[in-house]
Amino acid sequence: MLVVLLDSKSELNAEQSGLSLLSISEGQGQGLMPYRAEVKLGESDATLLVSFEAGGYPRISFPCPDQGWDLSAYRGIELEVTNLEKKPVRCGLRVDNPGDEAEHFWNTETRLLEPGKTVKIRSVFGQNNGRPAYRLDASRITAYQFFLISPKEAVAIRLGEPRAYGVASEEQSRRFSEPEDRQRSIEPEDWLGDRPPVKGDWVQTLNEDFETNTLNDSVWSTRLAMIGPPREETQRYRDENVVVADGQVSLIVEQNPGHQYDDPTLPERDLAAGMLSSYDLWKQQYGYFEIRAKMPTAIGLGPTLSLIPDRGAESGLNMHERRTSHDFNGQGMEMDVVYHLTEWGAGRVGISTRWGGPAGTHIQKQWGDRYVYHGPTNDGWHTYGMLWEPDRLVWYIDGIKKGEWHSDAIANVPCYILVTMPMGKLATKEVALEQLPTSWDIDYIRVWQQADRVTLSMSE
Repeated sequence: MLVVLLDSKSELNAEQSGLSLLSISEGQGQGLMPYRAEVKLGESDATLLVSFEAGGYPRISFPCPDQGWDLSAYRGIELEVTNLEKKPVRCGLRVDNPGDEAEHFWNTETRLLEPGKTVKIRSVFGQNNGRPAYRLDASRITAYQFFLISPKEAVAIRLGEPRAYGVASEEQSRRFSEPEDRQRSIEPEDWLGDRPPVKGDWVQTLNEDFETNTLNDSVWSTRLAMIGPPREETQRYRDENVVVADGQVSLIVEQNPGHQYDDPTLPERDLAAGMLSSYDLWKQQYGYFEIRAKMPTAIGLGPTLSLIPDRGAESGLNMHERRTSHDFNGQGMEMDVVYHLTEWGAGRVGISTRWGGPAGTHIQKQWGDRYVYHGPTNDGWHTYGMLWEPDRLVWYIDGIKKGEWHSDAIANVPCYILVTMPMGKLATKEVALEQLPTSWDIDYIRVWQQADRVTLSMSE
């Protein structure tokens, strides 16, 4: 089998139907790099038969020129894939730039491949599964690979020749921030915090500025609706780790082994943190949601402000049904106003949404951007906000627009506010214990509503 790498200096014509990145023919194998996989020539000279081992992420990496591919005229890379087995398997196509592994310098497109089916997997430069991702430089493609995701048994796959396809456009990788923003100092406008950064007839519906020395228990609980702690996370929550003082609330993170809520009937964890939830107390449908906060820096933390569906006690639904992100008694959706993995360092946060199914399943849909950048302020405090309207979500940092998403899937049921400190899930698995204790300090949480929608703002 001979894998012929085409000349990277060949003229790339964006108007052509596609550019083959390599040619497969009889002869001696060359260039392909299988990992936990065996490769042989397919029934035609243009296909490969690959036998992948069970477990992990078996893969086949394709050759690139020493200087990389310049595919800046194209939308992405496509690969025709056939599942030769009688069971479905999840697979993916990953495209890389050179860079620091910690930055996840690649884009990935994943698919559930049904038994006996043939599909074209199409990566889009600058996106992961249709949502903003690492800002890939398409002129410097240094690696790309096809892989399987934790196959339970050996799998046979037929692969066609990878091709560059489509025409590049600004829209496919549209961004409202760039890495250089981290170096550009911000001087927040005087009006910030008094109103949303969006025109409208706004009415303030929540103003939690934590000016007293006690938490407002008509709005906040310090416990999760579903008791917890989540199995995949390594922290427990304690009421005592929520401290209100000096006009702010601090969610304390410490090494403090014990049970969730110090209840001996609940699971144990070595790390403790504080959290806030307005479940069963306060909720709103649509509007502008804003937090002013100073992020912690200890490695391994994932401070997050989310909006979670709450269809209300009056619905007669149980707790799980009230909170589901399924389309059930209205369109449900979990929306992250902001999340931050401390391993990213200052000036980078994420935004995201999840809907349509349980977390971690192939039916759950997601949209988000893990590469949202902002500059420093003089005092280290930042405001993070999100506009929620029936057909769009718009994110702001320090009053500056940083993300926008339009969809007919956006939630149309009220949501409550959830402020958490997950560890060991999306963040670094190991928390830097020597950097504890630390805290996520919050100056205020404020919410506004358009005057003609004030009836959609409510407390139980």
